[in-house]
Amino acid sequence: MVPSRRRLAMLLTVVPLAAALAACAAAPVPTGDDDITVVDDAEQANLVLYVSNQSFEHDRVDIMVRIDGVLVVDQSFAVEGQHNWLEFPIELPAGEHTLEATSGTGVGLSEPVTVPDGEKRWVVLDYWYYPDRGDGSDVVDPSLTLTVHEEQVGFA
Repeated sequence: MVPSRRRLAMLLTVVPLAAALAACAAAPVPTGDDDITVVDDAEQANLVLYVSNQSFEHDRVDIMVRIDGVLVVDQSFAVEGQHNWLEFPIELPAGEHTLEATSGTGVGLSEPVTVPDGEKRWVVLDYWYYPDRGDGSDVVDPSLTLTVHEEQVGFA
């Protein structure tokens, strides 16, 4: 059994950490649409959208995401250590949908996303930009990429 002082020290460490992580969570956007809603918990959602800024060149980038014209994400994403994805759990009707994303840098994409009846999908949207630094490294123009997964995504 853990002595009470150690237990208290652990609580004093874990509680502020949990609060800090909760503060960093993605803020849901009220959609105003009864068919497409951003929910609080990924367990309630049949589509879980992860959004990340993968560009050190643009340390913050605004990204808007619409599904079938309904706004579900509208916020600024920091690159931080580059390995951070914000989660947006979404409940929507089964079937094919159109996901449109635009960045504050002017790039966008429009892709179909199908959520079969009774199933769940995980979608990853990343913003990229790596300019020519003259050192022979790969150059990536500003762009957005989207991948759809049938299983929960693990990030490294």
